[in-house]
Amino acid sequence: MKGQFAVSLKLCLSFRASRQHDGTAVYLQLLLPTIAELGRDWTEDRAGFEQIAFAYSLMHKIIETLGATDRLARKQDRVLSLGRVIVAVAPEDTHDFGARIMAESLNLQGWNVTFFDGTNTAKVAGLLQHEPVDALALSVSTDTAFVGLADMIADWRCADSSQRIEIIVGGSAITAPVNQYNFLQADHVGLRINELSDHLHRQITNDRYGRRNLS
Repeated sequence: MKGQFAVSLKLCLSFRASRQHDGTAVYLQLLLPTIAELGRDWTEDRAGFEQIAFAYSLMHKIIETLGATDRLARKQDRVLSLGRVIVAVAPEDTHDFGARIMAESLNLQGWNVTFFDGTNTAKVAGLLQHEPVDALALSVSTDTAFVGLADMIADWRCADSSQRIEIIVGGSAITAPVNQYNFLQADHVGLRINELSDHLHRQITNDRYGRRNLS
């Protein structure tokens, strides 16, 4: 909230260096809990709007900086891709931290990830029509964002050129029991980022996608 980007980034880099065995730790164990705490500061009136907006801006910059470093390292190491994944935020949903962290986590785990924020979700169908995609992860953070999602998911399945895309849904708006979201007609609905990424890995292991040549 003080806007100390250099100090915050140094803390993240130190945290990541101390957990080299787990590349996703800085996102899931440090940044995600920090974002949740900022949200509580706002809802419980421990911080004002300007403070929280400034803090969120800094967090976005940190995630982008760490992500760019991770992607460059993967490119230089020529890491093989597990497959192609789209991570998208529900239309007009402005809370995208979870989705961004999901995208970076999947990238670190070996997926080729394309991210769409809530202002660009409409572009997903066009990409599905022209490029092979293995899975799509949709983030929903507010109850109002559920309006029209079932139709959108149906449209995505029709647009999918491979006709075998795996669609998973998560986000802070998802609460137990997850079977209440069956109306979305997604392949999997989850509560946590780790659960969703583990589901994708299981699908690959079970040859859900026919395992195209890795490239």
